[in-house]
Amino acid sequence: WDARDEDDARALRRKAIAKGVRSKSETASVAAVAAAAEGVEEILAPPADSARGNRTGRVVSYCVAQEFRMRSMQRVLERRSNLTVGFEGEVLYAVERDSARDVFVFPYGAVVMWEFAEAADDAAVLAALRPFERVPLSEPEYDGFRFEYEGETPRMSRDVVTLPERTAMAANERRSEEILERLAVSHALAQSVRLTCFEESVQNTVAATRHLPEEMARDGMISKSRVEVSKYMGRLINDRHSVYLYADVLDIPEFFWENERFEPQYRIAERYLELRQRVEVLNRRVEVVRDLFELLGQELQFRHSSKLEVIIILLITFEILLSLVKDGLQVLSVRRAGGRVDMLSALGLIFVVSVVSLAVAALLIFAWNAAVKRLARPHLSSPSTRSNKPQ
Repeated sequence: WDARDEDDARALRRKAIAKGVRSKSETASVAAVAAAAEGVEEILAPPADSARGNRTGRVVSYCVAQEFRMRSMQRVLERRSNLTVGFEGEVLYAVERDSARDVFVFPYGAVVMWEFAEAADDAAVLAALRPFERVPLSEPEYDGFRFEYEGETPRMSRDVVTLPERTAMAANERRSEEILERLAVSHALAQSVRLTCFEESVQNTVAATRHLPEEMARDGMISKSRVEVSKYMGRLINDRHSVYLYADVLDIPEFFWENERFEPQYRIAERYLELRQRVEVLNRRVEVVRDLFELLGQELQFRHSSKLEVIIILLITFEILLSLVKDGLQVLSVRRAGGRVDMLSALGLIFVVSVVSLAVAALLIFAWNAAVKRLARPHLSSPSTRSNKPQ
């Protein structure tokens, strides 16, 4: 996976630089995740007294982008002489020849790696996949586990994935079954790390809007504009759409329709990672935030409508003023011998009509504001009630 050992490394780097995907910030992010993974390795390392001859190793999952360009990735990786590349459904697998290291790339931006010894190897794989990212994440998500082959029953506990041994099979058949079994577990690991990205995004949105109900309860208005509230709502819809766009993120992957024998491994990992419970909690939190945005949107629309109605009242008053002046000039004008209008009478009429019109307009605006406050009082009390409820 190290690009320096491949013949097409220079061409790949030129494409990456041309598309602007190898920025310093992204390189720093991958380095930071690799450093964090090295710290996790010490926690997940097997105990020293567990030298029972079992086959063990690392299995790690990353979420680095909103999605991948899968077909372009396949065409480039197939040029590597040491990789066997193919698709299993929508998942791209890259298997190293004469090695037990496997990489599974999911279209929704997740990568799962099996039996890579060090975090530096993870960084090399992520660097090779970076040119195919769409909307890279500013901070990639990481999750790490250990795996082992022991017994005949799959299980998962204490961040260790235990898979059954298949000693009775031939080497080629055992390797094929092993890849499919790892893919079954990888589906759950990829879903988990993708949900983690969504959880953090929703949490950031909640933190950014936490003060808005308090402002409404305290001041009867909010400091955000309609555009800002619309941006928050758009961000939430975009995050939710990115998760629900791929059915495999929140549902049982189609892979198990034809490979039912591996579904128990997926179910075990799904229960351990609490995917269903996390999805339910996310849906509830999204509903709460969406209700808040709808309330804020209604309040801002109400304020905007009130301003428009005041402007309409002023325009109607101005039109009435012009009509009164016009009619008054026709009634009170006195034509003298030369046919000229009595300007003193006309100016007096204009002054009187203007004062009366302004007084009527002020009275209408005052009455309208009083009516708006009475109607808005119960409307504004609802955020106070909601803010006191546990979220």
